[in-house]
Amino acid sequence: MKHYLLLCLYMFTSKAIATVCWTCDAANGNEDCLSNRRNETCADNEVCQNEVRVHRCKTLVTKRCKQREACHSNQAQNVNEGSIQCNNNDANSICRSCCDSDLCNTDLLILSGNSCAGRCTASFDSNQTCQCNFACTRFGDCCDDHEKLCMSVVNGVRDSEIRSFSLDLYDLDDNRINSNEFMINLQNQTDDKSRVDSSQERFFTFLNERVMNKPIYRAFINLLDNYEKTQGINETISNEEMRENERFLNYFIDSRLGVRLYEFLAKAGLAGCEGKTLFKEFIRIMWFEMFTRRNNALDTSGFEHVFVGELRSSGVSVTGFHNWIQFYLQEKIGSLNYFGYVRTKEPNLYDLHFEWHNALKGLAGIVIGPSPLYELAVYTLCHVTRPDSVCAVLLRDADGVPVKREIQTYTWKNKIPRFNLRYVGTAFFILQ
Repeated sequence: MKHYLLLCLYMFTSKAIATVCWTCDAANGNEDCLSNRRNETCADNEVCQNEVRVHRCKTLVTKRCKQREACHSNQAQNVNEGSIQCNNNDANSICRSCCDSDLCNTDLLILSGNSCAGRCTASFDSNQTCQCNFACTRFGDCCDDHEKLCMSVVNGVRDSEIRSFSLDLYDLDDNRINSNEFMINLQNQTDDKSRVDSSQERFFTFLNERVMNKPIYRAFINLLDNYEKTQGINETISNEEMRENERFLNYFIDSRLGVRLYEFLAKAGLAGCEGKTLFKEFIRIMWFEMFTRRNNALDTSGFEHVFVGELRSSGVSVTGFHNWIQFYLQEKIGSLNYFGYVRTKEPNLYDLHFEWHNALKGLAGIVIGPSPLYELAVYTLCHVTRPDSVCAVLLRDADGVPVKREIQTYTWKNKIPRFNLRYVGTAFFILQ
């Protein structure tokens, strides 16, 4: 009788202390796993394990009960000295993490409450003892290793790598116009709220228009009249306009700038896994696919916003419009009236204030001289590696000395389902 009671007690206590885990097998991502999840009561010596496999950019998630020592042995084989962080965005990888409380394996990886390992892209989490998002420096609640793990490496790319590579892009731009091929007339400084025309003359006084006859410039200029200026009105894309988009994209992908950008992003696991063909599709979607800014209409794209400009539906203000070629052409035909400059920096960076179709543009950050290939490449670099943030890049001043400048990127608020991409909301140089 005594032995029977002890056995019952053992069975009761064993069941009471057993961990309950979510389980799924090779699901297509964490959301898919959780939508089809089951819970399982583990054995005495088991804990919850998450396993994340990435193969050719496809993420497979498995959650299960796992023998304690085996799970921690697996976790110790992760990169970064056995932390729970996966590899640095390689196209093929595996990492595992362990936890030992009921249903603790909900997240993709189990995160250490006192560390930013694996949390550098996480949003604010009130359940954590410290934070790892961009705002934690402002609120003073960053984890101790936030600066080491998060401030230098985001999306698998270091700030120093972006700066160095952006200088490579600048140097590869053999279609950039020379300083003797254009002249500008800055005239008077103004502020971005002024409705007074402080500069009576045009901004551009001379441009060697033979530059515009280069194939890449012609391909770019052909895109500028393909859009409805006013937001809130559905865009209609003709077959000819689609061919023009394709022609420009082919120039970009086959250019030295496009090739180098692909190589750089592919090395970081950010260019897809099917070569330049899929990368070209990424660029087309991010920059040229239509999405909505006003009235639920398919009324805009990243390319239109950044390189062409848009009128708000009220018709009183301009949004976007950050390209020097569009500025020159619109000023030449009288659709743009230059009011003055707000600030300027080398090399040929200007914050300009103007009216376009009688609507006011408060501040347009514009760099004069680079080819459309360079601008598309450097903005894409920052959009992919530093979305919704400030991205430090290098250019060369008039003496050829590298100078650090900054690009601000914003993404559209929704993701593109089929590739987990984000549309380019805007991208422009900031001069403050």
